[in-house]
Amino acid sequence: MRVFIVLSGRFGPRAPRIISALALVGVLSGALAHPLAAQAATTLTVTTTSDPASCPATPGMESPLSLRCAIAQANADAVEDTIAFAIPTTDPGYDATAGTFTIKPGSRLPFITGAGTTIDATTQPGHSGAGHPVIVLDDSNALNVTGLNVNASHVTVEGLVDDDFPQCAISVGIGNIAAAVQGAVIQGNYLGVDATGTTARPNNLGMCVNGSGVTNATIGGTTSAARNVISGNTEDGVALFGGSGSVVAGNEIAHNGGTGVAVAPSSTVNAAITQNSIFENGAHGIVLTNQDPKACANESASSVYPSCPTITTATSSQIAGTVTNCAGCVVEVFIADTVTTDNSHGEGKTYLGSATTDGNGNWTLTTFAQSPLDGQSVTATATRGATAATRQTSAFSADTVVTAGTINNCAKTNTCASATPELGSGELLATGLLPIGATLLYRRRRRRRATQQS
Repeated sequence: MRVFIVLSGRFGPRAPRIISALALVGVLSGALAHPLAAQAATTLTVTTTSDPASCPATPGMESPLSLRCAIAQANADAVEDTIAFAIPTTDPGYDATAGTFTIKPGSRLPFITGAGTTIDATTQPGHSGAGHPVIVLDDSNALNVTGLNVNASHVTVEGLVDDDFPQCAISVGIGNIAAAVQGAVIQGNYLGVDATGTTARPNNLGMCVNGSGVTNATIGGTTSAARNVISGNTEDGVALFGGSGSVVAGNEIAHNGGTGVAVAPSSTVNAAITQNSIFENGAHGIVLTNQDPKACANESASSVYPSCPTITTATSSQIAGTVTNCAGCVVEVFIADTVTTDNSHGEGKTYLGSATTDGNGNWTLTTFAQSPLDGQSVTATATRGATAATRQTSAFSADTVVTAGTINNCAKTNTCASATPELGSGELLATGLLPIGATLLYRRRRRRRATQQS
């Protein structure tokens, strides 16, 4: 069975662009490809934001059709289903001011178990004019659940606004269950913010990958429309608890209370983390299980984790360095976000380009996606691995200030530049989602309330 759930779309001309094809695009192509044969497709059109307590024995035929019953039908049949949306503006869940349609589940939604399912909210009238997702999945009923659980292969969830869930906004795989879940694609979603991208609506965790049976999951993609905005969540933006061959690409991961991307709990969990904009999270940008992101330990050649790059030259004409035990690694260079609690190891906010290391681990980048760079801090990651199942990305390197002449390693001299906060203007910007402090203030209040209630 194939079922596609697409809830997303375009994000307007000011959305961040992936400047060039991903250096690791082969990883993405492997994640997206699947062996399911084409079958006659059935379209299930959601026409209400209501959420019935149960669905009929033969779901999908009732009118109006809810998201719950559409998922139930997609799970039950043996054909290729597309879940489309055509909710009228007379629906009680429609917000005329925001232009959104909010679904508030009364209980946990069915796990998505139909292989190949796509939920497509770009079909909702009014979507294209909004320039952002308009279908909202909201846990105002305090269910203590994950928003959507993907437990089948080749499922796509695209363009959903998913907020206020006390577990994960979206999870691929379930806990420690080793069920095979291959080739999931999660893209174009807003996880932890409202549909405008300017107000925090925290989940506990933004995006989760669970279970040893998960392979080749793709979070994001190579276009601005494919990126996820993962922001404002109470803990980590992306938490990779399991799986192999995952790709986290082209996303905006910012203003989360914990780590931007956390890879845990063992060295068997691996992912390529590429061309994301990671900034202003409460902890480090990338944290790996056995690697101190501040120490940037030199890993052994046999370790699944590569060492952090060392930047040895940072001038207006070239940025260069080395990576220990990392011949043939792909090094990605970023303008560093230095608005952090530890600005000697900022996060990678703006992607500049990539280079491949030689046999001795040396690399040089001379063409930048943005210039001039003089006076700005830069950082880098390294990705090692010949196949999707073995690729792993390092934590960010120490920040280094770009000069017109000799290198100035700000991590050593404690002179890392401070970035000027950008104020939100009611739309998503390439340089920032929210007014600085807005998300963190909301999150701290939420945490205090949670502490008082416990």
